[in-house]
Amino acid sequence: METITRIQSVVEERMPSRLLEHELAGRSSIQLMNFHQTKGREADAVILVYQVGDYLANARDREPYSEPSKVLYGALTRARERILVALPSNPHPLVAPFGAFAE
Repeated sequence: METITRIQSVVEERMPSRLLEHELAGRSSIQLMNFHQTKGREADAVILVYQVGDYLANARDREPYSEPSKVLYGALTRARERILVALPSNPHPLVAPFGAFAE
């Protein structure tokens, strides 16, 4: 629970527009970034958060969602030890299979 509290405080402390700034990286043990910013980085744990309405592909894209799949793969492979994926009740088809691993 302490980790969740720390993450919440970091999120509240930073304006959403600043989450895209690379200058924030390295200043905290918790780093917030978008999926594209994870390229070339590593972390002990990675938390991927999907919200209702998140759409990872263009409306006319169909499986296998090649570009969004590459971005997702990049984000998933940043974790050295643990990955947590938070999904909404009706996730995009690309990430819906993660629901099968729900605890």
